[in-house]
Amino acid sequence: MTNYYAVPLMRKTKDSGGLIIHTTFWDRDKYTGNFYYDLAKNALNRMAYGLSVELAADGIAVIPLSPGWMRTELVLAEFGTDEEHWQEVEALKDTESTAYIGRAAAALAQDGGKLALSGIPQQVGALAEKYGFTDSDGRKVPVFRMV
Repeated sequence: MTNYYAVPLMRKTKDSGGLIIHTTFWDRDKYTGNFYYDLAKNALNRMAYGLSVELAADGIAVIPLSPGWMRTELVLAEFGTDEEHWQEVEALKDTESTAYIGRAAAALAQDGGKLALSGIPQQVGALAEKYGFTDSDGRKVPVFRMV
């Protein structure tokens, strides 16, 4: 629905450099281990690809953006902790804050060459290396890889 309503507005502005981000999951096309989750995330990746082809002439980039393991409220609750104490839980050492993906989106929005990335899944950890941003605690959380 968001694409349906946003695209005409973006086209009206005639402002090249527009950006649509689809939050997804991607690890080099590996199967996630859950059919429905895998189907949903790959559908988002294909939707971003299709839109990237359709919107290229309008200068609108459509980028599927894949965070790593985020410390959402649900994850923190599952481990009986909160954002102030997550470092005390060994299992959460490789997680990233929800701000990390926001910083990736901000970096992409400022990139004058983002159209070259359109339709191609991007991982937040790789973008942190490319653009030089860090998570809210100062770390560069590496790209999430499935085992």
